[in-house]
Amino acid sequence: IGQVVYDKALRMTAEQRACFGVGPIVSYMQIDAAKIADAVPYLHGIWSCLLQLGIATSMLYSVLGPAAFAGLGIMVAMLPLNVWVGKKQAVFTKRIMRARDGRVSLISEVLQGVRMLKLFAWEPSLLEQLGERRTAELKQVRNNLLLGGVMGFFFTAIPLFVTLATFLVYSALGNKLTAATAFTSLSLFQIIRFPLLVVPMMITRVIDLSVVNGRLSRFLNAKGREAVELDGGGDGESVVGGD
Repeated sequence: IGQVVYDKALRMTAEQRACFGVGPIVSYMQIDAAKIADAVPYLHGIWSCLLQLGIATSMLYSVLGPAAFAGLGIMVAMLPLNVWVGKKQAVFTKRIMRARDGRVSLISEVLQGVRMLKLFAWEPSLLEQLGERRTAELKQVRNNLLLGGVMGFFFTAIPLFVTLATFLVYSALGNKLTAATAFTSLSLFQIIRFPLLVVPMMITRVIDLSVVNGRLSRFLNAKGREAVELDGGGDGESVVGGD
């Protein structure tokens, strides 16, 4: 991904490159490319976790009967919370990327004009600006991590609630909870626990992937110079260049 972004940047005109800025382009090559690499393995969880939940729930139904659907009801009831958290995380992720682009752009400008900066002794002023942008970025990162912590707490507690609700309903229906039934059910609950714990990480990666996809699509779909074949100068070779 980083190489594709770099090639695209080379084929853009100076005006088009200036519309995006050096900072965002560097962010595309490094941070966005890394987010895509981190998100791709979690995409398989979309189908594998659902398959694992379906098989484990059917086996749990064969052991506990209708009481198994009590835990399934709790999982379904948590879906609106998942949607809300997903939307909030998408907002925070966009804010983080926007703040990071601004900080990287300022750093690039400082490095390019470091001689002028030293000549006029602008270090304190620019350091203050960098500190303000970094503080704004860290604020969004903190909000995103706080939301992720709350989501992680709920998803860690969900398997316990599912187990408790299932056993309570099973006993309320007049069934006798024997050791064999309890330990077999607990083994199946451990199978269900893994996909439930993976879900928040999967949601986070998918949200990051959707945000990065929008950013990279806007950049990669920007109009660039067409590559043309140029005469190499009579030695039988040719080179490729822009208009």
